[in-house]
Amino acid sequence: EELLNLVNEIDRAKERGIPVFELLLQSLLNTISALLLGTRYPLGDPKCKYLAKLAGDFIEGIHCAPIIQFKPQWLCRVEARLPFTRTGAMRRCRLAMIDFIGNQIKEHEDTIEADVTRDFIDAFLKKVEKHRLDPNSAFQVCHLVGNTVELIFSSSSNLPVMIHWLLLVCAQNPERVQARIQKEVDDVVGRDRQPTWEDRKVMPFTMASVLEITRWKVTEPMGMPRGVQEDTSVGEYLIPKGTAVVANVMGVHRNPELWENPDLYDPERFLTADGSELLKKPDHYIAFSLGKRICPAENLANIEMFLYLATILQKFSVFPDDGAQLPDLGCLSTSWRHPSVTKLRFVRRR
Repeated sequence: EELLNLVNEIDRAKERGIPVFELLLQSLLNTISALLLGTRYPLGDPKCKYLAKLAGDFIEGIHCAPIIQFKPQWLCRVEARLPFTRTGAMRRCRLAMIDFIGNQIKEHEDTIEADVTRDFIDAFLKKVEKHRLDPNSAFQVCHLVGNTVELIFSSSSNLPVMIHWLLLVCAQNPERVQARIQKEVDDVVGRDRQPTWEDRKVMPFTMASVLEITRWKVTEPMGMPRGVQEDTSVGEYLIPKGTAVVANVMGVHRNPELWENPDLYDPERFLTADGSELLKKPDHYIAFSLGKRICPAENLANIEMFLYLATILQKFSVFPDDGAQLPDLGCLSTSWRHPSVTKLRFVRRR
């Protein structure tokens, strides 16, 4: 349903340039909002825009300058109180989101029904009631607020960026990438029914395009820090307990010893020689980190990227906003990998 709403919103632009990231962020937030809050907002609705701004500003703050995150805790606390610092801005975003979610929870508490579970908040509140006599229970309303805020922020961090990159690549490569995806969509899905996740099994180039964008444009170049729980030996090196370990995802994904022409976007590196099947992902593909602490949202992210890409290209062809060839696809940020090109045109396929 949310994808159909997105298609309708793109139609309303009447082939004018659209700020792609903002539209994708609102659409994806609606998906998670329906699951968590039981509510979706029309794209462009003031509440939808408000949530998107809070999420976008918070995530941009996290990823803008990762090196200076390694500061004494007392300095972080001081910065959070200053209105002109990025830490202060992030704190305001978080507090505003906490206030918004708190109001949603109060509304749910007033309208909850014993035999109906409308969404995540309802399910959690019922667990709170079930365990209310247990002082050590993890099911507390304060935890519900924190969990809901984290789920909203995390779901809106990377997905809209990656789908934005995919659409930019299609606009820059109309024959090499866009036309091939559209042919797969036409052959497998047609123009009438909506693409499904099951279709991926016979749409290898589309899936390869999704995998390649996560290799080529890494949204977390250095991954998330992890702590070593005990003294560990790796080769000739001893890593003491308590050491922070960060995976150099970008270094692996751009290593010419592991990938041929690693700086080029090439979906065929994930395909068999004749392009008919998707290859097993190599061990050096670590877009979602590696080991036991791999990102738990990997499958959901791939599903969303595939469905958004297939649905949009089923209905539209994508072009640069000014009709000219796109410049080199650079980034505004060295960490979040946010595209510098913000607008694209979508023309209905005939």
